[in-house]
Amino acid sequence: YLLLFMMIFVYGQSVTKMVMSEKSSKLVEVLLTSVQPYALIAGKIMAVASIAIVQLLGWLVLGCAGFFAGNVAAEHIYPDYQNYVFLITDMIKESGTGFSVQSMILAVLMTILGFFLYCVWAGFIASMVDRVDDVSTAMSLFQIPAMAGFMMSYIGSLLESDLLVKISEYIPITSPFIMPADVLLGKASFAGGLVSFVLLAVFTLGMIFATGKIYKNKIFYRK
Repeated sequence: YLLLFMMIFVYGQSVTKMVMSEKSSKLVEVLLTSVQPYALIAGKIMAVASIAIVQLLGWLVLGCAGFFAGNVAAEHIYPDYQNYVFLITDMIKESGTGFSVQSMILAVLMTILGFFLYCVWAGFIASMVDRVDDVSTAMSLFQIPAMAGFMMSYIGSLLESDLLVKISEYIPITSPFIMPADVLLGKASFAGGLVSFVLLAVFTLGMIFATGKIYKNKIFYRK
């Protein structure tokens, strides 16, 4: 939860500032005469999101490399050493579908798509703001759904409310925070994860088209 939350806040601000600053450029008006607005806004957002995802994957690869290297070193130093992370992982695998290859792939893809959704939301808010001076207002409007999505998923798990957790797994603003972990640990079925992923993808596409339309209308001062 926390890693995705931090990435959304750090890189969401970059998307907001980029979209707002480029709205005042005359070059954007020229581009919009030959490029679809949703394609233009999606390209801008994907540029920032791709950098963030590559950086995150780099951290994960280095973290995993350090973890396995440390495990090998510990086994050489202490022959009877047991890594409790591996023990817990094996227990989850034996008890259900947790940590299967397909669940890990789905969890990664859904996390990436969820991060992209919030980047699109940042662009959506920025496209509605006319002045760069209103960036603080735009950031507050961007932060509210992100905080609400994070808190809803966290509170549901904390209160051990199965109903709230199930609802959170399928709502687009909350599912990126909770469904990847539930699929990975076997708490949610793979089929349920696919349904949640499709809902998230459809909602993200809708946001892209809406953002592109507002972005173009604001630039050309059309209602």
